[in-house]
Amino acid sequence: MWDEILHRSWWRLEQTYHFNASQNLLDLLKKAYSEPQRAYHTLQHLSECLLNFEQVQSSLDDPFAVELALWFHDAVYDPQASDSETCSSQLFRDSLKSDLAPELLVKISQWIIATKQHHSQ
Repeated sequence: MWDEILHRSWWRLEQTYHFNASQNLLDLLKKAYSEPQRAYHTLQHLSECLLNFEQVQSSLDDPFAVELALWFHDAVYDPQASDSETCSSQLFRDSLKSDLAPELLVKISQWIIATKQHHSQ
């Protein structure tokens, strides 16, 4: 089930943004969310976020940007560090700087950093 949600979401984003290296980026993100130090911030967590997103996307002003932010919000995760969101934001910008408009990069980067305020145990 989780893989189906991830696939459906990535397909939507690919159709919207036409990433230059879509499969490479997807592989990078899947690998990141599968790292062994992750107890909670896993592919299952990402899938749950995306499933919740699908339930509210029609009420959002920029649903594709929100969806893309969700993919990157925990892409970098070090349980010993306090800057994982900043690093995730940097990974997002580095990965998509040639695919997205600068203003969209800034907006989504800010959203990724804002996820520092959520904490799940």
